[in-house]
This record gives sequence, structure tokens and C-alpha cells, in this order.
Amino acid sequence: MGEVVIRAAPEDRALADRLADALHHEGMLAEVVDADLALRRPAKAEIVIWREGSVASDALLSATREAFDADRLIGVRTGKGFPAPYSANACTDLSGFDGNIDHPGFCAIVRAVARHTLRAGPPPRAGRLRPLGMIGGVMAASVLAMMVFFWLGMPPG
Repeated sequence: MGEVVIRAAPEDRALADRLADALHHEGMLAEVVDADLALRRPAKAEIVIWREGSVASDALLSATREAFDADRLIGVRTGKGFPAPYSANACTDLSGFDGNIDHPGFCAIVRAVARHTLRAGPPPRAGRLRPLGMIGGVMAASVLAMMVFFWLGMPPG
């Protein structure tokens, strides 16, 4: 298993796949599994997607209980409801999520996954320049330029 497992009822599989794709875009290993699938190796975080109708799913409730007991649960809802007592566990609303990584609920999930996987924060997005890398590059170019000017300014011999 990857670092993140996403469990959902069959009717929420499309949402789970969009969420996994968006997490992959952010550099996180995410895998969608059936709610009743026993994990061979526990993931660092388990995202469980709930909606009003899925509260009746024994397999999803069992997976939620197991993730909650192991302190790996990241609760996600798409509308009303998350089964008690898990609703107090910072349930994130993903209503209307279409794969956009700027969705507020998705941003909250990325932060929660980062906490569960012991990262300081989400990985930088591809193409984004890191400030320290820019400063280091400018300093290296300045030192190189000074060396060239001193070398050119020295008399031959």
C-alpha cells in the first residue's frame, strides 16, 4: 500500500479516483481500495469518504472504526453526515470537488495527509521556484562573476 489509502462506497468511486489523482499531482502516493478490502500493510493515512446513503455500509463503517482506532482516519463527507463518534474527527467537506487542487476541502486534506505522514507540509508543486534555491543560485552566479572579473583584470605574466 502507499502512504494514503482512500476508501469509499461504490457510488463514490469516481470522487475517490479524482481525489487520488489530485493527491498524486501533489506528490503523494494514494491508492483507492474497496471498503471491505483488508489491508496487507497499514497505510500512514486512510481517507474514508461518506455521504448520507453510505452510513448504512457495514464495510465502510468497519474500515472507519479501524482507521480511527489506529489514529489514521481522515474523514471526508460529500453532503450531510458522518457516523458518530467519528464526526468530531475534523471531517472535511468535499462537496463539489472536481479535481481542482485549489478546492478548500482538498487543501485541508493535503494538510491532514502531511500531518499523518510526518511531513512538514505538502511538497512543492512542479514548476514552482523555491526561494532558497533562487537565493543560492544568485549567490553562486555573483561569486562566479567576481572571479571572472578579477581574472580578466589581472595583468598577464
